[in-house]
Amino acid sequence: MKRKIKWWIPLLCLCLALGGFGVYWFTPPKEPKIMRGSASYIIDIDNPREVVGHADYVFVGYVEKLVETEQWMVNPEQDPTITIPVTHYLVSVLQNIKGNLTQKEPVPIRKHGGYETIAREIYLLEDDELPEVGQHYIFTAIAQEDGSLLIYGANSNVQLEAGMNQARLKDSKIVKEYEDAFSNQVDRRLDKRYASKYAVSADVIPKEQQ
Repeated sequence: MKRKIKWWIPLLCLCLALGGFGVYWFTPPKEPKIMRGSASYIIDIDNPREVVGHADYVFVGYVEKLVETEQWMVNPEQDPTITIPVTHYLVSVLQNIKGNLTQKEPVPIRKHGGYETIAREIYLLEDDELPEVGQHYIFTAIAQEDGSLLIYGANSNVQLEAGMNQARLKDSKIVKEYEDAFSNQVDRRLDKRYASKYAVSADVIPKEQQ
């Protein structure tokens, strides 16, 4: 019996060592470096009218949770080692500006960018920022063919004023700016639009936007 105990001790130590390595490797450092990727857009991303016109859904959201960061393979058939991080969040929709997403429960969104496990850096496009848990943002999302919501690029999540909460949204100058932008939106999109599976039944994409 004693031999069995002694034989398992080094195996247990090995498992703990490997487990510790895994925690070290996949847990982001406290202040990771940020690696910026170049980006080009067909719209003026500094013009809210064009940003809103390009998006399928624009809403005020509160970030409830960072769920996970997926390492998305750019071209799995040619080279599965080339990946881009995509961060998954749960967001409560506090106010719809464009489109009609459910407000009954938090909706999942995916953000282009996040922690890259190989380089151990944060990867983001130029002038882009990751949403932070516990903060309020204007989100401009693109519905994917499978009905999921993707946000990417500069100004795809614009943080509201400090101290803002759901009861004070009517006082937000940023919310007012995007409400006005929706009323005067400029649509330059050429690709097909899709409806989100998180939209309520009343949400219909006009034929001219399909």
